[in-house]
Amino acid sequence: MTTSETPLSAPAAARRRQGPRQRHSKALDVARRGLKLVTTRTNEQAESTFEQPASAYLDPAQFHAEIDGLFRRSPIFAALSVELPQPGSFKTLDIPRAPVVVVRQPDGSLRAFLNSIRTRQAPLADGQCGADAVKVIEAALESSRTGASVRIG
Repeated sequence: MTTSETPLSAPAAARRRQGPRQRHSKALDVARRGLKLVTTRTNEQAESTFEQPASAYLDPAQFHAEIDGLFRRSPIFAALSVELPQPGSFKTLDIPRAPVVVVRQPDGSLRAFLNSIRTRQAPLADGQCGADAVKVIEAALESSRTGASVRIG
């Protein structure tokens, strides 16, 4: 069987059958429903309540599985380009188990780094956004040379 003959899964086949008009129609229906709820100051109620044991929120294994599912298996939206307008601009993201700092490079590209000084377990940059990523890089270099904890922000 060639790849063109490979059967599609049911959801994939359903998506393929739906053309742009069907998807657009569904999006309009959702928008109309939402607008009606806003204008009538109501909300939609579930048919019944959902109960979950407290252990589901306290189990470390469940927590790590959710972190992996949310932050490790797919790309993460980090910033809008307007948030990093010029070379040297940076933004920090507090991603569980991997804090990140995104920096606009002199050539206009973006680079992301772990926002951590490994030897001190401290962040390189504090705050949401900044305009002088050179300080972030200098702090990292200074920390690696001297072992001193240097914070930006």
